[in-house]
Amino acid sequence: MLRFAATRAQLDLVTYRQNLSRLRELASPSRLLVVVKANAYGHGVEVLCRVLREMPDLWLGVATLDEGIELRELGVKNPILMMGFYCLPGVAATVLEYRLTPAIFNLEMAERTQQAASRMGVRIAVHIKVDTGMARLGARGEEVERLCLYLAEQCPNLKVEGIFSHLADTTDPDLYELQRRRFEEACRVAEELLGPGLIRHLHSSAGLLLYPEHRYEMVRVGILSLGYPPPGAGEVPEGVSPVLTLKSQIMDLRRLGPSEGVSYHHRYRADREVLIATVPMGYADGYSTLLSGCGYALVRGRRVPVVGQVTMDYLMLDVSEVSGVKVEDEVVLVGAQGEEAVWFDQLAELSGLSIYELMSSLGRRIKREPTVEELTRDLIAGF
Repeated sequence: MLRFAATRAQLDLVTYRQNLSRLRELASPSRLLVVVKANAYGHGVEVLCRVLREMPDLWLGVATLDEGIELRELGVKNPILMMGFYCLPGVAATVLEYRLTPAIFNLEMAERTQQAASRMGVRIAVHIKVDTGMARLGARGEEVERLCLYLAEQCPNLKVEGIFSHLADTTDPDLYELQRRRFEEACRVAEELLGPGLIRHLHSSAGLLLYPEHRYEMVRVGILSLGYPPPGAGEVPEGVSPVLTLKSQIMDLRRLGPSEGVSYHHRYRADREVLIATVPMGYADGYSTLLSGCGYALVRGRRVPVVGQVTMDYLMLDVSEVSGVKVEDEVVLVGAQGEEAVWFDQLAELSGLSIYELMSSLGRRIKREPTVEELTRDLIAGF
């Protein structure tokens, strides 16, 4: 538990509820699966679970077994799909114990999961993962038929509930159409061998926005649920907004004269007298060194540039133009302050990094907390 963190990620759970409700409407009549892997893309799954527990109809998606266990230990009862299930020996029993839904993409995984379910005397739901073009995980081509036959004939304790794939690129219409055709062929084979009524899901956030005619029975959303559009997919729908504000504070101020350098290697040298603020947020916390000299933050409602190289624990800002600035002033690194704002997609463009990488890099030293409004709501509800 972090007690003294100067840098905080405040999560607006009112906005998060609104985002999920809006996306549920957009996806309807398809079901909605909310991807919360990698600590909900760095946002903080423990805090977001306050909302997820209120919406048991939503499916949740994780990448690893530990992520699924964490959700169950946080009291989440929603269906949880392990999209990247890696079935090491002895792991399948833990999957069953925590009532998780594994993605199966080869015979060995099916066999181990079947053996564990048989030993425990239970029947569990599984989803088949198909590789339609990512060349990462999933059964492909004739492997789909062999896997379906094995599940149908050798796995009485496994109920195939769904089938899914992962799109490599939604902005390339030809590649999208190729993957969609491969997916539909895999679905045809699966339903022929296993029976109709499978939950089919192919689309991520981008697919929801770009290809509404092919939503199938379920749509997976990750970045869109957090208020950002996937790159190349246009704008977020009306009623969807960013959830996270990243705040820190000035811990030191010092004046430098012309030609004096800042941070490692003095890649920045002042060309005039400047006032430099040091902020406890560095690359170990997820603020990329690629934002050195091009990023910006907000202080007293004004944009101020990041100067010098971002270090492991700190970054430096030129606050020369901010009137009345002082130590302990609030610094907004992501979010709005006054009339100005800085968002993850803007920082991604400045740095050349993926917005997903920027988000998910937010480190453990950053305290995640609900906004004051949400804490007040909980306090009132307790009376």
